[in-house]
Amino acid sequence: MIEAGSQVTDKGWQAAILQDLKNTLVTKPWSRELFLRGSLAHGLADGESDVDLVVAILEQEFDSAVKELVFTLPQSLPGKLPPWFDTIVRDFGGVGLVYLLQIDEHKWGELDVYALPANRRQQFVDNDRARSLWKRCSSADCGDAKPPNVDNTRRYYSHLASCDPQQAVLACYLTIFLLRKRLLRRDRFQTFSDTYAAALSVRDLIVRTCYPGRPEHGWYGLEKVVESAVSIRAI
Repeated sequence: MIEAGSQVTDKGWQAAILQDLKNTLVTKPWSRELFLRGSLAHGLADGESDVDLVVAILEQEFDSAVKELVFTLPQSLPGKLPPWFDTIVRDFGGVGLVYLLQIDEHKWGELDVYALPANRRQQFVDNDRARSLWKRCSSADCGDAKPPNVDNTRRYYSHLASCDPQQAVLACYLTIFLLRKRLLRRDRFQTFSDTYAAALSVRDLIVRTCYPGRPEHGWYGLEKVVESAVSIRAI
């Protein structure tokens, strides 16, 4: 659901990144709507919180939009690291990307961007808590048909990630980054999960480097770790 009354933080590195991204994304012809979700949208953010954005994209331009998010957007972000293809977030038929941002000499932050096909907008707002930041058109104007290129784009980038050693490095770095965050927040259950995920990422990185023919590749396997952590926390 869309939370119209939610307050967005007006200070800190998250506010600056959010404003820069909004200014960038609203100029893109393929961008139809921007949503903010997570702790920042709900007024619960702290200095370690991620910036969680969802950008609704015109289906006919989905491929070119994801290409820009993967190859062009990082050049304007602090740190300029390529994104990690995220399969942990809830799937609404789009592509999830995680960017590590260099905030200052000693601090890094995380930006999550989910590229959402515009015809999945209603499914998203019905199943996730989010705040709409900007809208170019009504949902009816965005069209209902889903051209084949959306699925093709998802398959292409999934295959690209599975064959890319850089994704294994990013997965390793991200899980260690998450572990640091959980330790600072003293989140015991999630700390265990992230410690295990970091160990798996190191293992997968070694396998990718030394045994490229084996099936374990970087970011794969982390989803099961997170699911296990959610199950533990629910008990």
